[in-house]
Amino acid sequence: MDVLDEILEGLSDGNWHSLNELSTHGELEKLSKTQLMVFVKFLARFDFIELNCGKRIVEAKIHPSIKVFIREMKELERQEEIGGKV
Repeated sequence: MDVLDEILEGLSDGNWHSLNELSTHGELEKLSKTQLMVFVKFLARFDFIELNCGKRIVEAKIHPSIKVFIREMKELERQEEIGGKV
């Protein structure tokens, strides 16, 4: 799984997560906070996620429309797997 996928997976519940919390998710542990912030800002720039940048904490959550898109894509993949096995 690549970094962008890992970030979206870590935010898939739709709740706000601090970057510290997100950095403990899978392969994201290998990134520095600066590297993680670059990826998070990229996703926010293109409205995949929302950012809440406070004085002491940066939080992110997946944009609701992206959450729906990912859920629908997973369902399509699941249906293809089932259809391919029948």
